[in-house]
Amino acid sequence: MTTLAINWKRIPWRELNYVENSYFYMYITNKKPIYIGVSYKQHIVDEIYQTLESFNYRQVEISLYIGYIQYGKSTIEKISKELVKDSECLLIYCNQPRDNIQCKKNYTGRDNLKVICNGTSYLYKVQNCQNKQILVR
Repeated sequence: MTTLAINWKRIPWRELNYVENSYFYMYITNKKPIYIGVSYKQHIVDEIYQTLESFNYRQVEISLYIGYIQYGKSTIEKISKELVKDSECLLIYCNQPRDNIQCKKNYTGRDNLKVICNGTSYLYKVQNCQNKQILVR
């Protein structure tokens, strides 16, 4: 089983330009995730602003969380685009953010993936996929 542990941290908008070494981000409003996204090739700050513009989100209405990989609690040796995308898909499938479209009806990522979320109560703590069977705790 591949395990990816993510520590989510709320980031004030004024500190966004200092964010580095992260692939995952999430928008929260009314104590619910409304969008989960990733950035692999592009700097995450650029991706965050593009998503804001695409959905016409207003910064004053949403909170921004950045997901940092916890290497000591993960079983991965290197980060690949596929791992990042599969993890995003599992997070979306299990948590059903309002504005995500892909991965809401079915999980299309790899088998035997487990994503552990720390630092937020807005997502399920553990998302598991074993042979395309989703287990959420």
